[in-house]
Amino acid sequence: TKVRIVFDGSAKLKNCVNSNQILYKGPVLNPHLFDLLLKFRVHPIAITADLEKSYLQLRIEEKHRYFLRFLWYEDVFAAEAKILTYRFCHVPFGITPSQYLLNASLRKHGEKYTKKSIQSSREE
Repeated sequence: TKVRIVFDGSAKLKNCVNSNQILYKGPVLNPHLFDLLLKFRVHPIAITADLEKSYLQLRIEEKHRYFLRFLWYEDVFAAEAKILTYRFCHVPFGITPSQYLLNASLRKHGEKYTKKSIQSSREE
């Protein structure tokens, strides 16, 4: 089976800060549950979706990848296991800003395509 890493941004050493303490969380973009439930009651049609591997579809800028490093053993069973340092290229699941980055991206693309569809319908 495939291995999917969940980055534990809250893990920390003694007297050190962890990733989640220094990364900017961003504002909450999710609607309140009460408002969401009302929308399901008011409109005749509701659409839901599950975005598979959604976090892996968002790339991290090269200059920001340094802050999302993780360690990996090259060979766990070796006498002296060599530790490798990797950097995430995509938004990892398990850090504070992940939810904001996904929601902001979805909103941005939703607004972009809404504007395009409105313009194309006006031209016809």
